[in-house]
Amino acid sequence: MLFRQIIHEDLGCASYLVADREAGVAAVIDPQWDVEPYRRLARLHGVRIGHVLETQGKLGEALQSYEASLLIAERLAKLDPSNAKWRTDLTWITNQIAYVKKRLRSGK
Repeated sequence: MLFRQIIHEDLGCASYLVADREAGVAAVIDPQWDVEPYRRLARLHGVRIGHVLETQGKLGEALQSYEASLLIAERLAKLDPSNAKWRTDLTWITNQIAYVKKRLRSGK
């Protein structure tokens, strides 16, 4: 069994990688949007990520936060349309809003 905590100092929270080394499978719990730390850990320990779990479930609050972030991301992208990071952030936030709305509609 492998258990690693990944601290997100900018968010004030943590996520986790839990793995069964014998089976070669890992689960990521409460991931942040940047998945590279989990991928690196999985490669380092010779496991593949097979499951992603979310424990918070505050979808209404998440939607409000994403919608506020979207307004900022849209303004930034308009200021400098050549800035690839801002365009990527805008796309990611838009995808997160769609995901949360889908979950709210499905009741899951």
